[in-house]
Amino acid sequence: MTTALQAGVSGMLAHQTRMDAVGNNVANANTIGFKSTSVTFSDLLNQTLHPASTTTAQRGGSNPSTLGGGVRVSSLDTNFAQGALQDTGRNLDVAVEGNGFLTVTDGTSIFMTRNGNLGLDSDGTLVHMATKLRVVAAPEGSSSVSPTSTVKLPVGAASMARATSKITLGGNLDARLGVGQSQPITATVYDSLGSAHALSLSLTRSATANTWTVSGTSPDGAVSVSGTPDLTFDANGTAQLSKLPLTLALTGGGGAQSNLSFDLNTGGMTQLAQSATASLSAQDGLAPGTLTSVTIHENGEIAGVFSNGLTKTMGQMVTATFANSEGLENIGDTLFRSTINSGDPVYSTPGTSSHGSLRSGFLESSNVDLTREFTDMIVTQRGYQASSRVITTSDQMLQELMQLGR
Repeated sequence: MTTALQAGVSGMLAHQTRMDAVGNNVANANTIGFKSTSVTFSDLLNQTLHPASTTTAQRGGSNPSTLGGGVRVSSLDTNFAQGALQDTGRNLDVAVEGNGFLTVTDGTSIFMTRNGNLGLDSDGTLVHMATKLRVVAAPEGSSSVSPTSTVKLPVGAASMARATSKITLGGNLDARLGVGQSQPITATVYDSLGSAHALSLSLTRSATANTWTVSGTSPDGAVSVSGTPDLTFDANGTAQLSKLPLTLALTGGGGAQSNLSFDLNTGGMTQLAQSATASLSAQDGLAPGTLTSVTIHENGEIAGVFSNGLTKTMGQMVTATFANSEGLENIGDTLFRSTINSGDPVYSTPGTSSHGSLRSGFLESSNVDLTREFTDMIVTQRGYQASSRVITTSDQMLQELMQLGR
């Protein structure tokens, strides 16, 4: 009787644990990045009634007789299967598509999560919105991280200006122009402080066949061409000189570098007997701007977009993988931490090796299967009821036994 009571009690406790897991799964069916838990039972064989015996000349051998002591929960296993990706359209929402975990830190330890709902705090630091922990970010071009590796994205902050280092010309120079006739081209260049300076270029037809002399002027200083200031073309009208070094010596730069040197790229120009279309096609200088938005690429690169058109890499997110992901410890808030059975984390750039890539503008849904959970709920309820019936029946049998003693 005692064994039956103990087995019934163990059954109720085990099924209660399973119902707790089912209830938690159902409650988190809409929790971003949540991973469901399953419960596995094992029986308790702790009493041998008769040991096994060997065969003799008079009798055959007998099998051992054992009586189980009930059931126990052998493991609670986390299901790390991929959840469906939800389109949010928000730049700072990211989902891991494939293997790996996003990494966040409290400044002392690094934790793992599949919840990629990210945002910025008052300092512009990239944080995990559910926990307010900071997102781990490696220096550009690296996957080496520590608990202090974070990134700031101060939207509204000014960017550095960029001095012009290259001007690209394109289009056609009319081969029908006479000697001494010119094709004017206007451009705007920037100094080291981001101030704009007007530049007027003149390409003048030389007495030498297929040759044009380059000169320039600017209201802000003297323009000079280093070396031979000639642009030449072959018999087919293709430019033979890809670039000319130019210098604008500023007379009043206001603190900027006094000599603005840049290359005049002309490799894409032609000299054909048709209308002149020569003009500025590009220059790489930039005026000062402000950080207006942030995007996260598939490889985890965090790019800042500035109002002046500059896109600058501001950090590198890394993902972590483990030899045994099921060995991770679930600490709540969709966070996990490594244990001795999970192995140490392997950090790498998303999309490399066995690490999944990131999808900006998406979040990973919970992987809870409600159909399976409701089925497990019914089975668990019936198991709990059956275990309670064992206790009730054992109690009735004990009462009958007590009646015999009166």
